[in-house]
Amino acid sequence: MKKPSYLLLCSMICLLAFIAMALTYGSPFLTTLDYTVLETLAENRLPWVTTVMHGFAFIGGTRMVVVLSVMLIIFFYWRLRYKRELFLFAFVMLSTAAANTLLKQLFQRSRPEIFFLVEEPSYSFPSGHSMAAMSLYGILIYLLWRHMKARGSKAALLFAGVGMILTMGFSRMYLGVHYFSDVTAGFLCSLSILTFSIWAFWKTAPRKRKDELIGN
Repeated sequence: MKKPSYLLLCSMICLLAFIAMALTYGSPFLTTLDYTVLETLAENRLPWVTTVMHGFAFIGGTRMVVVLSVMLIIFFYWRLRYKRELFLFAFVMLSTAAANTLLKQLFQRSRPEIFFLVEEPSYSFPSGHSMAAMSLYGILIYLLWRHMKARGSKAALLFAGVGMILTMGFSRMYLGVHYFSDVTAGFLCSLSILTFSIWAFWKTAPRKRKDELIGN
């Protein structure tokens, strides 16, 4: 198996898992799990945690994701001189946004309104905040990881990125605007897009750059 083949395999597994969840989120097992998670979180809300979760909701909103993406593109281009990588970044983020919009319209799942702490007018499945977080922080980890030498820096990057992704997903359930299955499906869908995009990026790269693009 060639070095990046695990990325394509990961993408396929995540896609199949997403499809399985999309076909079964209304099953008794997942319905019970979804409501158990929401009820448990609703019963244990704390004022300071609620404030923090509102902050994550703001950071993960469409406007902030667009602003962050533009700022990162400028930073990558003018400071780090990542040029070809910008196309990868833009492709991942645009594909994620398009996929989320299409999927919400396809499934049209209602949100768990009885648990709302904030108003959300769009459909529930899959979670847009979770998808955006997985794609944004996932592609950041990939782009920055390859240029870091110190293990401590890499560990800090991975911890921060994964922490942001998981906390963003948790915040959607804590605020009562998404089911557990919405968040999990969002993560799976975006991870499929992300790993496939990185694989395709590597596959189309000049031969002399392939080892650099995957990193050590």
